Amino acid sequence: MLKDIGGHLYWKILSRGKRTYWRCTFIQTGWDGTSNTKCGGKGLTSDDNVTLTLAHNHYGDENRIEAKRFQGIIQKQAVSSKELPRRIIGSALKEIPKQAWGHIRRSFVASNIRNIRHENKLEPGNPKNLQLLVVPIDFRMFYDEVFLKFDGWNGAELVLIFSTNKFLIFLSPKRTSGRWNLLLAQRSMLDLTLPEIYAFDSFFYPELAKKDQKMCFIGRALVFGGCQYPDEKALFL
Repeated sequence: MLKDIGGHLYWKILSRGKRTYWRCTFIQTGWDGTSNTKCGGKGLTSDDNVTLTLAHNHYGDENRIEAKRFQGIIQKQAVSSKELPRRIIGSALKEIPKQAWGHIRRSFVASNIRNIRHENKLEPGNPKNLQLLVVPIDFRMFYDEVFLKFDGWNGAELVLIFSTNKFLIFLSPKRTSGRWNLLLAQRSMLDLTLPEIYAFDSFFYPELAKKDQKMCFIGRALVFGGCQYPDEKALFL
């Protein structure tokens, strides 16, 4: 990206020799979020000199510029990282001034991350039913350790258990209403210095997952990651 002294931001279009050509970042969507105000502003850099070759249709706005730069950071991280959307957003926010945060719609940014990943085929498509749900190999492992500990059916219920070996010791059976459930031990028993492990979440099968990033249900199938929960939580309900 390029920012000129007038407070305008540019996307790089191409380079030819010592010359680099730029277009205003509002080339597709205008400063007000609509296509009616898209800007045709152009710039040229050569020997570190910036020349405006086609005027903008809007004034420079430092906060809007930073919000647009935030968008560029998000787009790059969506492709290069497998981090959760909320973590990508949180990291990107630290790189821009707080004054610019008001120009950012975080819910839109999160969905944009998912769209970018779908377009680049960086995450599996959403299954139409439980029978078609297949966990990709990259999500079955945690480094060299098997993370998907169980994948099978209990009658009409699909049961998936994701956990590191370390956290398996915290699972204990408990009989409830004529059936056995699995409970996670009290939080005080957990080693809170360990990194949190996430299974399905808003990044993985986003249309089926609930907002809770630590566990979600697909139909009646529970997806569990060896995470830190306060108190006891029933794993099969």
